[in-house]
Amino acid sequence: MNNRMKRVIVSGLAVLIVVTGMSQSLPKKSCMRLQGYINDKVEVTMNLVKINDSIYADFYLTPTGQSGKEYGELKNSPLIVGGVVGDDGSFTLREPYNRDGIEFRGKFVTRQSVTGTWKGTKSGPAFKFSLTENYPSGSLPLSVWFQVATKPLVSKSLNPRAYIEQCLIVPTLSSDPVRSDSIRNTLMTIFAAKSPQTTDPQLLLNSLQQAYFNNYLSDNLDLYKQMPDAGSLNWDLYKLMHIVYNDRHLLSFCIESYAFTGGAHGLGAQNFTVINTRTGDIVTAGDLFVKNYKSILTPLLTAKLKQMEMLGPSDKLSDKSDFFVDEIVPNDNFYITGNGIGFFYNHYEIAPYSRGFTEIFLTFSELRPALKPGGPADAFLK
Repeated sequence: MNNRMKRVIVSGLAVLIVVTGMSQSLPKKSCMRLQGYINDKVEVTMNLVKINDSIYADFYLTPTGQSGKEYGELKNSPLIVGGVVGDDGSFTLREPYNRDGIEFRGKFVTRQSVTGTWKGTKSGPAFKFSLTENYPSGSLPLSVWFQVATKPLVSKSLNPRAYIEQCLIVPTLSSDPVRSDSIRNTLMTIFAAKSPQTTDPQLLLNSLQQAYFNNYLSDNLDLYKQMPDAGSLNWDLYKLMHIVYNDRHLLSFCIESYAFTGGAHGLGAQNFTVINTRTGDIVTAGDLFVKNYKSILTPLLTAKLKQMEMLGPSDKLSDKSDFFVDEIVPNDNFYITGNGIGFFYNHYEIAPYSRGFTEIFLTFSELRPALKPGGPADAFLK
């Protein structure tokens, strides 16, 4: 699995720790678009979300005329790291559940800049990095709305209980309120999975939280009264937004969720959306690709997955691995970065739960035959 396949909800974001020093001057909640270099040779574009003392960041690396081998394996697809910020503004960001993976060890020098050292692997060499908040033309400043709460099933005990954690990211107020309001409404609609009854992000989170608690009580209260010694009746819901790409009038983001309502395990999902920030419209596959794109992308995706699985061109995925299918057809769950487009397949879509998520990333060079001339991604080829 690649790093994003291993990605899981960065939980515990709401640990309320009173901090002092540099981190006290940092905003409690923020979404920063950072750009800079590792060792002045590898460009880093990072979308960092800070909530209280916790940080998670989606980023991708782009070599600038270098092989990149001295920096370990450089992937075109986005990666994720998480960690906490200390009293003095220092932090260590690592890949979830990968002790030997990428590590950013640095510090907020100002509210808008960070510096430190980067490692491609835990045992590898450390290289300096420097990142600064940057919003080029075609990018959007964004703000973070966060909420966490616990609801006991009965008033006398905190167990069983329902727990919910939500992070919503929307455009900040701008000089173009019509456009920013349109994008904000689209983001809120996707996050809520329905048309919101409010334009206020905080009120939206409140309503989603209340609906979740109402469902918890209605589904479990009578059962608890009949069988107070029944197994765990705890519920958990994590729903966090990640910014994958924010440039060239394209906003690519992921809503990552994990829900547990009993049973052997919970169920996670990662659902991606790309928005044209000029218009506020969702970018579809039909916008990006030529009319017969499925016939072009299917062999490309299939070949790339076989390569990832170390299979030969004539090997069948269903024979040599535990995939349900032998051909990977492009779906609508895709994201875009400055390097290419990734297609993401959730649990049970093309493989069993035990395999986890499947992500296949194609560079713009690989996608060239399928990209629509004049489409949103055409500029990446120039």
